[in-house]
Amino acid sequence: MDDQKRLKDYGIATVNEAATVHEGKVNGLMEPAFVECNFEEDTITLSFKILKWETNRTGILHGGVTAAAFDYTMGILARFYSETTFSPTLSLEIKYIRPVELGETLIVKARAISKGRKVIHLTAEGNLQSTGKVAASGAAIFLVTEKRT
Repeated sequence: MDDQKRLKDYGIATVNEAATVHEGKVNGLMEPAFVECNFEEDTITLSFKILKWETNRTGILHGGVTAAAFDYTMGILARFYSETTFSPTLSLEIKYIRPVELGETLIVKARAISKGRKVIHLTAEGNLQSTGKVAASGAAIFLVTEKRT
């Protein structure tokens, strides 16, 4: 199987787990959807339609949910490239640029920047589906743990 197909199949399978394995948990409640991936560019893109429970008291996307969407998207790439079943987040940095309204869809594109033996560095950008404008950007480091068997 070619690498592009492996990444796509892995991304789709992981997102599909949100509705079953992660039912009732944050990853499942956010209702992620697979958009696309590119093995050559080390990227994966997911979408997150903003739901009422994800908003803060002013009615816009809560920053913690934005961070969770970034962490989830980057985590898929971290586990894929490290070939692990669990790759914990060591650090996560988010820059909030503009508000994301209820009903909007946030498109999160993650990129693996460095794939080491011990850690994987990634970046992500979240864009508003309606305008394409950047709503947030971020970076994270994930730990490489045990290999999948």
